Amino acid sequence: MDVPLEVTLGGCDMPDVLVLNGITYVSEPAKTIIESHDPFGHQFWPIKVCDESGGLVTNKPYYHMNMRRYVTIESQEKPMLDTDFSVHPELEGKHIATIQQDDRVRAFVVSLPLWIHYYPPHSLGHALFMNEVMYKALCERGMKGIKQFTQYGGRQGELVAHV
Repeated sequence: MDVPLEVTLGGCDMPDVLVLNGITYVSEPAKTIIESHDPFGHQFWPIKVCDESGGLVTNKPYYHMNMRRYVTIESQEKPMLDTDFSVHPELEGKHIATIQQDDRVRAFVVSLPLWIHYYPPHSLGHALFMNEVMYKALCERGMKGIKQFTQYGGRQGELVAHV
């Protein structure tokens, strides 16, 4: 699949990690970090990042990242503990509550560098989850688009929630 996917993003400073409409996009440096910290082998296709008129937003290489690690966490029907980010109660809420309250599940997901939750019978979720090692590796290299929330519901430019 060597045909670039064209994506139109208007008037924004391009982050290095971007999840948009369920698709993950990463810059070349973010791709390199992901590949060096996650042996699973996700797939990357080059894309052109264009504005509304079709002009290039950036000459930096960007990729459509096909996540290849999907996790289904069955709800244990436990109540969710307080979070510092907004949670959809039917989709994220059920598996996040399980992660919060089951040490085995938490240890498992903490061991995974990157993953996306699969919500049967719905579809793949839109949130990209990463463990602390991956998060720190991206931060240490100055990657944009992954600041943690600093207030309830986050602020613009803060796209990573922690569980």
